[in-house]
Amino acid sequence: MLSSLYSGVSGINAAGYTMSVLGNNIANSTTVGFKGGYTSFADILSQSLGGAGGGGQIGRGVNLSDVGTLFTQGSFENTSNGTDLAIEGAGFFMVADDTGTYYTRAGQFIMDDEGYLVNPSGFRLQGYSADETGALLTTIGDLNVAQISSAPLATTSFRIVANLDGSVQQNEEGSIYSTTITVYDSIGSAIPLTLTFTKEATQGTWSWLPSVPSDMGTINSGGGTLQFDTDGNLTSPPGDETIVIDPATGGAQLTVDWNILDPTTGLPSTDITGYASANDTYGLFQDGYAPGTVESVAIEQDGQIVGLFTNGQTRTIGQVLVADFVSPWGLTKMGKSLFAESMSSGQPTIGEAGTGGRGSIAANALEMSNVDMASEFVRMITTQRAYQANARVISTSDDLLAELMQIKR
Repeated sequence: MLSSLYSGVSGINAAGYTMSVLGNNIANSTTVGFKGGYTSFADILSQSLGGAGGGGQIGRGVNLSDVGTLFTQGSFENTSNGTDLAIEGAGFFMVADDTGTYYTRAGQFIMDDEGYLVNPSGFRLQGYSADETGALLTTIGDLNVAQISSAPLATTSFRIVANLDGSVQQNEEGSIYSTTITVYDSIGSAIPLTLTFTKEATQGTWSWLPSVPSDMGTINSGGGTLQFDTDGNLTSPPGDETIVIDPATGGAQLTVDWNILDPTTGLPSTDITGYASANDTYGLFQDGYAPGTVESVAIEQDGQIVGLFTNGQTRTIGQVLVADFVSPWGLTKMGKSLFAESMSSGQPTIGEAGTGGRGSIAANALEMSNVDMASEFVRMITTQRAYQANARVISTSDDLLAELMQIKR
């Protein structure tokens, strides 16, 4: 009879443990990346009253067997922050501080004052960095997306799409038209290069000369003649023209080709025409650019971080890696939505998102808690009833003992 008291107590304790887990689940129902917990119970070794074949065994109550974690997928919430990340599928983000490396499903990342991607607790996101060409390195470390620059590229060629008025007659010799294109030297200095076209006496003929501001440099060589046929098509020069600039900015001597030939046919292109229309420039194109810094970043499904630089260039500047475990249920909860590796979880397999069974990464999104409030309330009701029933077992056992005490009277 006394054993029923202890069985009831064990049942009350079991209900208390369950309520603690339920309360934690409900409290974290809006926590980003939270994974709900559950309780598992097992009966205590039964008391044997003798007999063969397992007969005559009386149970002694219940014991907490395990408090586990449900790693089901949580729903996604779209955000306006490009560094908010969510994993669709298996795996964890890796974050680290001075105490070690941890794993999380909470992808709220921002840039700190040094340009590192960090979570709200200051742990730095881990992954591969990239070199100045965009090639990924193979050492896992902190991801910095701000202390990166885009080196300048000196201009090597340019194109001008323009029309030189073919209706200009012999008596209008000396008509002048100018257009300016910006080119870049070896250190990224922007140099305005002006081409001045002057109508010559011969019909359909224009001479041209390049110039740059005196404080930006001098023209070492360049200039020539353009010849149009009676249809306004360019017939001369027979090849590309070259301009050599001696910059006054500290950069190396700049040699720039004016692409007059069509690269496909090898004939004079239709970029420059001599139609009976006003002098005008329709397009300017060149292949150089100034130095730049990171203006914004975008993160692809495979975790690659693509930087958009202030000079208009884009390149890979890193990659977010995903870690997966054979038994994520064995991870140790560390608080702050972090998990730590344990003997039960095994070692992580780390790699590119979307490979090796690891989930893909979604940017501008956060994975919400996977707690189902309806299910939690149902479990709460059943737990409450179990608690009440076990309390009734104790009170009934007490009544039986009281009745036993009355026998002597």
